[in-house]
Formats: sequence, structure tokens, C-alpha cells
Amino acid sequence: MVAFFVDRVGIGGQPATFDNSVSFGGIINITSEQFFSREKSFDGIFGLAFSGLAGPPGNPITPYFTTLVTAASLPNMFTLQVCEVSQGTDGISEDRGGNLVVGAADATLQVGESYAVNTTNTAFFTVTLTAMAVGTTLIDVACTVLNSPQTIVDSGSTNTYLPGEVYDLVTDAILDAIPGLAANERKLVLAGNPFTASEELMAVMPNVVFKLQAADADKELTLEMFPWQYFRSVAHIKGFEGNRVLSLTRGPCGQYVILGTNLLSGYVNIPVNWGVFRPCL
Repeated sequence: MVAFFVDRVGIGGQPATFDNSVSFGGIINITSEQFFSREKSFDGIFGLAFSGLAGPPGNPITPYFTTLVTAASLPNMFTLQVCEVSQGTDGISEDRGGNLVVGAADATLQVGESYAVNTTNTAFFTVTLTAMAVGTTLIDVACTVLNSPQTIVDSGSTNTYLPGEVYDLVTDAILDAIPGLAANERKLVLAGNPFTASEELMAVMPNVVFKLQAADADKELTLEMFPWQYFRSVAHIKGFEGNRVLSLTRGPCGQYVILGTNLLSGYVNIPVNWGVFRPCL
């Protein structure tokens, strides 16, 4: 499904304003056997991947990012800031727009230190997971299992996709933290059904911790996925106010591990560098 949106654009260092608004098309839902798993729906920010991934085969469309870089003779890099629409359970509480800066690493969006992360594939933005935990509970599997066969960062996937064994361990630890959750209710949550989640529950749920290998052997990058990120709000859907759905997905066997926008929110992603964003505005 393709929809048309209007966004504010700043050119040449000028601030983004409604006076500089442009319309653009975006894929908000697609089901295709050509994506990572069959009969799965994907939405997110498209057009930032390597041009070698562009489709359709034989006559690929030049990605949005490549078009901008070529037309404006910009450096081949971008800064992506992903912001959640809402963290509350009472509907859309505030409008907090993210940022896409093409041709530069925008230091004004970042707080603290950035980390260089090696990529191992020229087709994807790959990273290496060294460890995962739910709260203080370590996910006790080998690094090869965590990255089976490779781990990629993908702004075109709203969910994070984990290998089957890792998915089971992570979701078991998360659901065990929900007081009084019956066996049939666990099955419904894992099947993607909305469930009622109070602010009090979200406040006591554990974070999911992802540790990434940095280019500097003495450093390790730690990313945290907060409860409102792995339990996505569906409060914008009439009749589901106060409800959430699980945004962790079991990846198909042998397919890529995907770190989606539910993890990227809150972090700077500059193809091969990571840092922490200042609060979304």
C-alpha cells in the first residue's frame, strides 16, 4: 500500500518549516515473497539501503537516498533519528518528529560519545550482536546463534526479528515479568493480539539489552529497548485505546536477524556509527 505524506524540509542549513513542505510517497504496508519472510507485512522508512537492493530485478528504481546524494553532489552518508509517536497508553500524546539529514553526520542531534561499528556486508548495514539480556537475565546462547546468519539494521522494518531460539528466551523472560499472565493470555500476546497495558505495568517491565561489537576492540556499544518499544501502542486505532502489541517477531530459520525501528528509536544511526540522540522534539 502506498500513501502520500507531507513533510517539512530544510535546505542548505535552513530550518525545516511548513513553508518548505514537500509531498512524497511512502510504502506503509507491503506483503511479498521477495522480502525477508513470506506473507509478512513490512512498513517503515524506505529508500535508505544500498542501491544494490533496489527492485524490481532487471529495472531497479534508484533509492531516495542515492537520488539526493547524486543530484546535490553530497557525501555518501546520512543521519537518521527515529522518534516514537507516543509513549503513553492514552493515545497520541505529542507530535515528536524525527530527522533525516542527508550528506552529513549531524552532531547537534547527538549527546555523548559515538561508536564506530564495522559492517561485514556490502548489501546491508550489518552489525555483530555480542550479547543480549532481558533486564539482568542474560540470554545464554552462542554469538553464532545471536547472529544467525547475520544481523542487519533496517529502517524499513518496524519490528525487530530474532532467531527462533533467541526469540523464545527473550519473550519468555518478558512475559514472565507480567504479574498473573495466564497461559492462554501468553499465547494471545505472542500471536500479536492487542492487550491492555497500564502505565504502571510499563514502568516495572524490564528493558531488552543489545550489545554490539564496536570497531575499537576495547569498546562495546550497549543499546536498550524499552517496554514501550517492544510493546507498541495501538492507541491510535479506535477501540484499542490503552492497548499494546508485541513488536518482537520470530524470524524465519536461516534468514537475517533484523534490528528494526523499535530499537533504532533513541539512537543515532549513521550507517556505520552509533550514538545516543538528544530527546526527540
